[in-house]
Amino acid sequence: MPSVARPRLDPHDALFPRTLRLPPRQLRQVAGLSVPIAASMLSFAAMTLVDTLLVGHIGAADLAAVGLGGTAALALLGFSTGILRLLKLHVAREMAAGRAREAGDVIGAGLVLAPLLGLLTFAVGHLLSPLLGLLATEGAQGKTTAYFLVRLATAPLVLTNVVLREARHGARDSNAALRAALVANGVNLVVDLVFLYGLRLGVLGAGAATWVAALTEVVCLARAQRSVHFDWSGAFRRAWRILGEGLPSGAQNFLELGAAALLGILIARTGPLEVASHQVAAQLAQLSLIPSQAIAEAGAVLAARALGAGQRGRVRLVGRSALVLAASWAAFCLLLFVLLGPALARQMSSDGWVQSIAGKLVVLAAVVHLFNAPNQVARGMLRGVGDLRAPALMSVGLAWSVTLPVAWLLAVERWMGAMGGWIGLGLEVLLGATLFWMRFEADCADGRLRNALAQLLPSRRRRHRQLVRA
Repeated sequence: MPSVARPRLDPHDALFPRTLRLPPRQLRQVAGLSVPIAASMLSFAAMTLVDTLLVGHIGAADLAAVGLGGTAALALLGFSTGILRLLKLHVAREMAAGRAREAGDVIGAGLVLAPLLGLLTFAVGHLLSPLLGLLATEGAQGKTTAYFLVRLATAPLVLTNVVLREARHGARDSNAALRAALVANGVNLVVDLVFLYGLRLGVLGAGAATWVAALTEVVCLARAQRSVHFDWSGAFRRAWRILGEGLPSGAQNFLELGAAALLGILIARTGPLEVASHQVAAQLAQLSLIPSQAIAEAGAVLAARALGAGQRGRVRLVGRSALVLAASWAAFCLLLFVLLGPALARQMSSDGWVQSIAGKLVVLAAVVHLFNAPNQVARGMLRGVGDLRAPALMSVGLAWSVTLPVAWLLAVERWMGAMGGWIGLGLEVLLGATLFWMRFEADCADGRLRNALAQLLPSRRRRHRQLVRA
């Protein structure tokens, strides 16, 4: 029988396929992981949304206080959450490499860092609270400061939630985080109704309800984490390593959320109706963006697992699958907000002027989301492959050099109000999506992933065995 020559395969094509076709199995894997991540991420946003819905029917000043105070609290928490969200990537890599004890030390490191960072966050917030009162709209200064401090008092609990939730995601147990989030939001709704309409505590009651819900979520997540063991000395050593690695991510998150807080402050200077409308649109936009963020986080986890297992060729495939899913969700949200945006705005405020302004803003927010979805996915994939410093600098630079100047020009100088602020945000995420995807494709094409893989695998023999298995 004559021999048949086999076509020679190019290893580069096997690792980085040039075709845009994506296997359905990869799409299902990204989607399957992103659903429980999205549900657990909805926890904090849903609590703020419930506060907005219930407080919005009390008055525009109360709604503005919840909006500005909550945004400022999230900005301060951003530094710590930016560091701690890297935990799931460390856990995923260690578990994929078969190092369960080291994965436990990662979780222990997070439990060491969470209360310390939480207390630091509250101390800084207490020092800055008088400044926030000065920046609030007239008639809402006291309420804004009170809500801000009550929300920050939950910082140690919120950050402990972040640690336990990220650990569950990294260990492929996202359902535990989902169950805890559902229970906590049910508690938040019940306590909100009692405090706001039963005891009539106003914005203080809304903040206190969030505190009770955060405590409930910690208890639920701690029960799911009981089987994990770690060494305290190893946890402290790992904590310093995670803190050093996470500083760029934490600074990026803080400065980006700080820019968002300043954007809210700029809009607040244009009047209480504009800031209340901005709060309505921001809450709806945040709620719709969470699935895209969850897809990005799922992509980051799967990329980290692929590197931990020595399967470098899967990284680009995971990224493109996440992009397709996130863009599809953003397009669906755009259609939904065009059709139902004004009706949703009417449900979130009893003020006619707020309803009118917010009805237009939610449509613009959906357009911004269409640009932001690929931006979020690209940033998540860069975190997953360990490319942190340069993307952090790029992201912060865009937020402070594009969003805020454009927002000041359009919202304040041109009297466009909240509409001008959202246009500035849209320009930022459009530029970010372009730059970050170029960076990710460059990472896949050159030796950065090879270097990251070499650092993760302890020996050449193990690296060779895992690459052959892939």
